[in-house]
Amino acid sequence: MLFDRQKCLLALLDAHGGEVGNLDFQKLLFLYCQESEESPTYEFVPYR
Repeated sequence: MLFDRQKCLLALLDAHGGEVGNLDFQKLLFLYCQESEESPTYEFVPYR
């Protein structure tokens, strides 16, 4: 059983051919959450 958050991650990965680097995937997820969701599914905290 997959949750909506997991389905979102898998769909984003599938849309980019199944192979994306770790940092690139994190950037894509950040942009997706900022642009397309009213209440973001994931919370991003600045590293520095």
